[in-house]
Amino acid sequence: MTTEEKLQHFYKISIESAEAEADKELTAYKEGLERIFQGHKDERVRQAEAELKVETESARRQMNKVLSAEQLQVKRILSERHNALKAKLFEEVEKSLADFKQRLEYQDYLVQKCNEALQFADGDEARLLLSAEDAELVETISQRTGHPVECAEKSFGGGVKALIPARNVLIDHSFQTLLETEREAFTFKGGHPHE
Repeated sequence: MTTEEKLQHFYKISIESAEAEADKELTAYKEGLERIFQGHKDERVRQAEAELKVETESARRQMNKVLSAEQLQVKRILSERHNALKAKLFEEVEKSLADFKQRLEYQDYLVQKCNEALQFADGDEARLLLSAEDAELVETISQRTGHPVECAEKSFGGGVKALIPARNVLIDHSFQTLLETEREAFTFKGGHPHE
């Protein structure tokens, strides 16, 4: 082989070797860039998922806040309606009681409650009191029960109160107390079971 051929052969081998080395380095560089790109892509996906989760939670909290405010508003309106209906109902009850007090059955009721109190007293002293607005019935009820009946200084809406000092007992069958007790205990039935 001549020197020219040797140089040619050396040149060719050097070029091939340099090209192989360059290809190798280029492939390694591409693989490195691909790994960096994949890592960057994975990081961006994680960030996007985290942002989505945060935004979803924020939207859910906001929605729950709005829903809660609406539920409070509905409950407030419902409570106002219940209170208005309750007030109207008790106005009608009071009117019915006023009508009842004008009938003879009211006197029978007073006599019955006086007799129950006297029976409970079982011979002990008992003061029977009618409400101030029932002053005209004192004489009649006294005669019908055979026991003195007094008129209270203050009105208690009708009915009877009985004091039994020996037992330190007050029997309260006044309409005012009965109405207050019912008004406090009254609730509307119905609606959802969880209310």
